Amino acid sequence: MKKLSEGASLASLILVALLIAGCDNGSTDSGEEYVYASVRFIHSAPNTEQIDFAYIVYDSDYYANAVEEVSYGEQNGYFGFVAGSRSFRAYLSGTSLSVANVTVTLAENGKYTIVANDLDATINPDLLAIADTTQIAPEGKSFLRFLNVSADAPDMDIKRADSSLLVTGLGRYEASGYIELDAGTYRFTAVSSGSDIQLLALDPLTFTSTVCYTVILSGTAYALPGAQLNAKIYQETGVD
Repeated sequence: MKKLSEGASLASLILVALLIAGCDNGSTDSGEEYVYASVRFIHSAPNTEQIDFAYIVYDSDYYANAVEEVSYGEQNGYFGFVAGSRSFRAYLSGTSLSVANVTVTLAENGKYTIVANDLDATINPDLLAIADTTQIAPEGKSFLRFLNVSADAPDMDIKRADSSLLVTGLGRYEASGYIELDAGTYRFTAVSSGSDIQLLALDPLTFTSTVCYTVILSGTAYALPGAQLNAKIYQETGVD
């Protein structure tokens, strides 16, 4: 079952309100304490049309939409969810057709990203869950990481404009660690790991002081259908 409107009880509706109320600790009328984590959703599967990101309602078997009609390249959130083991699904928008799912353990006050991506060369959509930093970059600095969700790209290195290495051996469905950089505008290239074979020259990227960013590489590096290999930058925003 996808949506709460399809037969959910009043108790489940109350739990939905608790689930998305925010990230401060709270309690029910019965005195049960809840702690929260923060989750955002990013659509990085170029061969999948609009999707709805849904979550299983706490202590039930109902899935409710967190965000609807998300297009490739869009992000939504962060949203507050009760901490613990949580399951998420992606549906083709406006349908009950589930195309991917993932279960992740959310730590108290943790931050997470759920990414829809193309799975291997079969171009089946998948969901990837990664933990985000909870730190704030120092004044004058930015935090940056790279995530490789290309359907067919090899392991890659990320180089600065002067050809110095920034990230090495970034495999598919892997995220680099966060890198501290001076705030400003940079040019990067992605090359096949250990070589000078260029896969992508990224457009100039600008990073603001004290802000954290994720750069996601998606699309095909070779001859698969769909979008060509590209890089999109996502700012790690506050909690909605």
